[in-house]
Amino acid sequence: MALDYDLVVIGNTPEAAYATLEAAKLKGRIAWVVGEKKQEDCHYTEIDRYTLSHFTNLEQQWKILTQWVINQNLSPSNLNLTQIQTWSQQVTINLQEQYSPIRLAAMGVDVVFESGEFCRLPQQAFVLPSRKLRARNYLIATGSIPNIPQIIGLSQVNYLTPETLSLDTLPQELIIFAETPLGIELAQNLARLGKKISLLVQENQIFPQED
Repeated sequence: MALDYDLVVIGNTPEAAYATLEAAKLKGRIAWVVGEKKQEDCHYTEIDRYTLSHFTNLEQQWKILTQWVINQNLSPSNLNLTQIQTWSQQVTINLQEQYSPIRLAAMGVDVVFESGEFCRLPQQAFVLPSRKLRARNYLIATGSIPNIPQIIGLSQVNYLTPETLSLDTLPQELIIFAETPLGIELAQNLARLGKKISLLVQENQIFPQED
């Protein structure tokens, strides 16, 4: 049986949108399964992380420069979380325009606003309520969700996750539960911006598998 597409991209994430756009430029037969949510609900939390990491690295380099440059009147960078959040929001808006389903559909992409699942028999396909998508290749770019630790009383406090974190409204002191590189990176970046961070890990060292 003939295949319908060269590539089916599954996921409502910036990575899925980027892969769809790049594949469309190659003139392939592409389908993008966005899911039942609108494109505006796309998970752009990674943009906040990249933005925060970029600006805090610049802040750290500026501090090092002010320590080593002699006889120069270098003013503080005056970087704050509100500025970072504003810049990140503008980047998100630009990406939403660049990766909009309307634009990708105009490039020949079959944009599907349904959810589905894989089946292997009688032929491998991604099954939607309305039809089956058969392709040479499938790219799963659905993103991830945070693993909430089982801590007594945690559900009774207003804890934050990467999806609910807002840089311009963070308190001065934070406790971060993290064992992944992304969590450690977040703790380091916020500390560089003057936040008082307490990092909690389950093991007796950071990155027990990597270190």
